[in-house]
Amino acid sequence: MVKHYIFGLLLLFSFSFNSIAQKKKSFAKDEAGFIKDASKLISSYNKKAGKQLELNLQAAFSSGYFSEENKKSIIAFSNAFIKRRALAHPHFDLYFNTILAFQKNNIPSQAFTSWQSYLSNLLARKKTTLTKLTTLLKTSNKFIVENSVEEKILELQKKKKDLQALYEESVNIHKLSREEILSLFES
Repeated sequence: MVKHYIFGLLLLFSFSFNSIAQKKKSFAKDEAGFIKDASKLISSYNKKAGKQLELNLQAAFSSGYFSEENKKSIIAFSNAFIKRRALAHPHFDLYFNTILAFQKNNIPSQAFTSWQSYLSNLLARKKTTLTKLTTLLKTSNKFIVENSVEEKILELQKKKKDLQALYEESVNIHKLSREEILSLFES
């Protein structure tokens, strides 16, 4: 009986702790307020990570990488994300780390704008679950952090050059006479 009573109290305590841990319902619309709110949200599960996020967001926002439009879209997405009941961890932690990875790894800002727009459109769909968004955030973060995006672009550029060289060779072959083509295979 005592075990059931203690278990019940622990269960009640855990529910009340979860509701206290994330009371945030929206973020401030101004840049400084947003950074403070984001830091408080992440601090609700990890104080050290919250302080580090505040420093990183301040540095990223003042670096010039994010345009004013980008900053507004980050804030708007965050407000929509929290309305969908996204949690500090893993959802916001992943989101903030991913946007910081764009800036840290010097990914072109146009790529960030496109990614952010795609993410916002996904979030706006009622059928998109937090699990799907989490998967997308994890995948995006992995590509950016591991420089896979840059490597893929270089790989595609190399393939393009290879295909262009092959095309030029085939054009030159078509200009040859039948006898010249046959002589290529005989040697």
